Amino acid sequence: MKPPPYHPTRLVGNVAALVLLALGGAYLLDHIARWLGWKSNAFCATVEFFVPLSFAMGVVLCTVGLLVWAVSRFKGDAGVGLMIGGALLSVLPGVMPRYFGWECVFTP
Repeated sequence: MKPPPYHPTRLVGNVAALVLLALGGAYLLDHIARWLGWKSNAFCATVEFFVPLSFAMGVVLCTVGLLVWAVSRFKGDAGVGLMIGGALLSVLPGVMPRYFGWECVFTP
């Protein structure tokens, strides 16, 4: 069954898909550049861009999810879905380089 268009799980899923699509595209660009003998740093630059953005969005989603869950008197599933999705979204770009086998070193 497909959730309604404005359901929180669809929102979290669409945002996570956007982040993964950008990371996957940058990874493919780097991979193709290495096949051709060029140097490219698109994947690490994309990860560096999305880490603070997705962390902030994850915190906002977790906070909104907690509020929605509290307003529903701790019975609604939408708030719990937002909290879990926000937690996953906040760690997604920081963990993806490890899964792809890349070492992106960021200097503060």
